[in-house]
Amino acid sequence: MQMKTTWKAACAGLALGVCVLCAPYGATASTKVTPASTPKKTPYSSPGDVHDIAIASQNAFVAVAQKAIPAVVFIKVESHPAPFRGNDPFAMMHEDFFKRFFGSDFEFRQKGPAPQVARGTGFLVSSDGYILTNNHVIQDSKAIKVLLHSGEEYDGELVGADPQTDIAVVKIQTTNAPFLELANSDELEVGQWAIACGNPYELRSTLTVGVISATGRSNLNISSVEDFIQTDAAINSGNSGGPLFNIEGQVIGINTAIVTRTGGSMGLGFAVPSNMAKHVMNQLVETGDVSRGYMGVDAQELNPELVEAFKLPKKSTGVIITEVAADSPAEKAGLKAGDVIVRYNNKQITSIGTLRHQLALTKPGTIVDVQVMRDGKEMAPMKVTVADQRDGLPTTPAALKKAGVDDIVEASMPARGKHSDESQRVVMIKSVRQGTRAAIEGLRANMVIVSANHVPVKSLSDLNKVVDEAVKKGHSKLLLLVRNRGAAHYITLSLK
Repeated sequence: MQMKTTWKAACAGLALGVCVLCAPYGATASTKVTPASTPKKTPYSSPGDVHDIAIASQNAFVAVAQKAIPAVVFIKVESHPAPFRGNDPFAMMHEDFFKRFFGSDFEFRQKGPAPQVARGTGFLVSSDGYILTNNHVIQDSKAIKVLLHSGEEYDGELVGADPQTDIAVVKIQTTNAPFLELANSDELEVGQWAIACGNPYELRSTLTVGVISATGRSNLNISSVEDFIQTDAAINSGNSGGPLFNIEGQVIGINTAIVTRTGGSMGLGFAVPSNMAKHVMNQLVETGDVSRGYMGVDAQELNPELVEAFKLPKKSTGVIITEVAADSPAEKAGLKAGDVIVRYNNKQITSIGTLRHQLALTKPGTIVDVQVMRDGKEMAPMKVTVADQRDGLPTTPAALKKAGVDDIVEASMPARGKHSDESQRVVMIKSVRQGTRAAIEGLRANMVIVSANHVPVKSLSDLNKVVDEAVKKGHSKLLLLVRNRGAAHYITLSLK
């Protein structure tokens, strides 16, 4: 994952320890110094008390480890080999070439490219073998192997995956597996203990300890729906898909991504909250698909300048609507550009991430109260009938469907480079019909569209805008920069 903004740490003159007050240079012996008052005794000031607290904390961590480790699994994923790109220096050495030199009885065996192998973490959430992990751990899997802490190895079956939250569910055939309990992540508070468990660099069952650094983190460009828990518990490559625990040994999140400039932990780890994971998991298990709420608004977060410009109370929080989609649930309910959403379904809205999270947890068809401020005044709650997100999101451009590209999606996948726990959002081709223009001209499933007609593509909306403009101008070709397994190249796609 690459952050667009640079995060800087400012630390000026921070001293840890005792502050000593000294008399000015040249002070005589008669200088009167008032002694400091005796500090009040804290509840845990004696060495015995400190020792007891340390032992109690240690015992709590040991208890979490004993509960967690048996249910944390090592996942090995074999995916299809990456096709060779460019000029093959051995292309001339085909079967006829060898038979010409070694005779017609020569048996030619061409060695194909080696399959790709990825490794990550997951954890059991039921005794009958359901496992939670990240979508980017199992993405494009050809075969999934699951290794338990006990040493048992199973074939894993992909139940379903949700790229928008980077969550996947895998199933193994068992009836008595150890499993973990999901906590209520809405009850988290900054400063609480956070304990991560996983298989970093294939070091199985590694436990690390930190705290909840923040909640509700969004705009990180990791996934479409973002409401991350931030922690300083060490998370490294291979931890993806592993659990983040509270001090009770309950799962509060799925470790998903890190910010790093070194490849290792810098104390900036992010986990999908357990409530979101549970919501997605239940739908994947029941139907194999995920439905989400959709209102039809674009919004941005408030800042002091906008608060002043819209004549809002100084300490206002919420998100301001910048655009309302035509014929959307929001338009039908009376919402307008310039309205500030302060509450959704009785939940306070403090960021775009909070709003997206609440929408993601809302079942389509639900009628919710949306509280807004308009012209500086709080309005009566508006009744919004939430639609299905799939009915309102951008879809594959019609011109590309006509060319043979059946399905293009927004997905989360490891960022380029060797550190697989860094993720990014991409626009990915999921299906191309054989024998069509798109297939003949080189487009394949799982290719990532980097740009179209030299315009960067970071969302389906970006792609639709470029394609629509090309069609309106009567262009016969669309220039696509695509990436497949790390290799990027251009493809010209005929639009007519």
